Amino acid sequence: MPSIHEDGLISIMSKALSRLQSSQMPSHFDRNQVIWDMLESLAWRMTPVMSIVCSNLWLFSPIIKLVFTNLSAGAAALVRTTTAITVISGGVKTNVLPYSVKAYVNHRIHPNDTLEDVLKHDRNAIKDKRIQIRNVGFTPHSPKSSTDVLAYNWIQRTVQVVYGCPTAPMLMTGNTDTRHYWDLSKNIYRFTPCELHISETKMFHGLNERIKIESNAKAVDFFESFILLSCS
Repeated sequence: MPSIHEDGLISIMSKALSRLQSSQMPSHFDRNQVIWDMLESLAWRMTPVMSIVCSNLWLFSPIIKLVFTNLSAGAAALVRTTTAITVISGGVKTNVLPYSVKAYVNHRIHPNDTLEDVLKHDRNAIKDKRIQIRNVGFTPHSPKSSTDVLAYNWIQRTVQVVYGCPTAPMLMTGNTDTRHYWDLSKNIYRFTPCELHISETKMFHGLNERIKIESNAKAVDFFESFILLSCS
C-alpha cells in the first residue's frame, strides 16, 4: 500500500532529476578559454559582421556566451559543464514497491569548473536530503596543448595543403585514450583529418557509425603529407 502522505522512491528520484536537468551549470566565456582563441583565429575567414564580432570579443563576449548556450547541444558543451542522466534503476517486481532507486548522471566538466563545483551545484539544484549524491568516478580534464610550437604548425600546414582551409584550436568535449600519454608529452592534439557534415556527428556511438570513402581517402592523404612534412 503506497503512502498517501509521502512520495515513493521513484517519484522522489524523478523530481530530483527533473530539477537537476532544468538547472544547468553556469556558462563560461573569457580570454583563458580555447573557444575564445578559436573565434579570434578564425575571425578573418568569417562574414564581415561576424569578423567584427570575433575580433572584439572583449565587447561581445556576453552575447557570444548566450548564443553558444542556446544554439545547440554541441555549442553549449563548449562553454559549460554538461549534465546527462544516463542510467536509472529501481524496483524488482511490478507489484512490489522499490526499496531503493539509483540514477547515474554523467558530467563532462568544463576546464573552468572543478569536481567540487559540480557536486555542490547538483546538491543545490536537487535540494533534497533524501537523495545521496556521491562521485563514482572522475577523470580530470586534460592539460591544454600549446598552439605556439612546431608540431601544431605542421598540422596547420598539412591541413592547408590537403583541405585548403585554416586550422583553429578547439575544446575536445569528450575524453580520449590520450590520458595515458599525458606524462609523455605536453602537447597532444586530439585531431582526426576527416570531413564530416554536422548531421553526421549524430552517428557517434550510435547505429551505422561510418565515414565516407572519400573522407577516408583524404585522411590517408593527410597523414602521408604530414609524415613527409615532419620528416623534412
